[in-house]
Amino acid sequence: MREVSAIQRKGWDVIWVTSGAIAMGSAVGGAMKLKGARKSRPDAGGEMSQRQALSAIGQPLLMARYLGALGRLGMSGAQILLSSADLEHAGRRKLFAQTVRELLAAGVLPILNENDAVATEEIRFGDNDQLSARVAVALGARRLVMIGEAPGVLSADGQWVQKVDRVTPAMIARSDSASTLGTGGMRSKLIAARLAIRAGIETWVVPTGESRSLSRRVLS
Repeated sequence: MREVSAIQRKGWDVIWVTSGAIAMGSAVGGAMKLKGARKSRPDAGGEMSQRQALSAIGQPLLMARYLGALGRLGMSGAQILLSSADLEHAGRRKLFAQTVRELLAAGVLPILNENDAVATEEIRFGDNDQLSARVAVALGARRLVMIGEAPGVLSADGQWVQKVDRVTPAMIARSDSASTLGTGGMRSKLIAARLAIRAGIETWVVPTGESRSLSRRVLS
């Protein structure tokens, strides 16, 4: 959130797309005696209802972390939960865009997440990466920045790059699988990047562990 604050001071509006509700719910689910809950993310064969319940537990905890961090910086945030249908339906997409613009005008950071608690097929590998790209397209964003564990993505010639100018089938074919707790991975980010690039949106993939990776590498 310090990075977000630095970017805003440079005159940019920021829309933050997050994941982590199911993982955070998993961390406390056992203590709350949720049947079958455990401290690692449920595998793909797990009960859908369990993942939805874990999301419902974890989402307010996740937002509390964000709001606490923002509050210490003198900032405020707002939660928006979305499903794929919200961006597919023209009327709902328009209302979503209006809400985001009102929040940005008021200096409030919109924090978006997949509405996992009532989702069905939406809970799947890479969903929040796809959500971020679709939000960027829907709102006419100038830049899409995805944060991952890797140094960037592997280009067509096998080099690590952070600014993604094109995505080829070969790049997607050799990309990795999902991470242990999140729903994203290199493959997911490449597919999202392809969507954004086709819409003319400058696209970056930056490492989460690198200090000031957002403001220094992307907005300098």
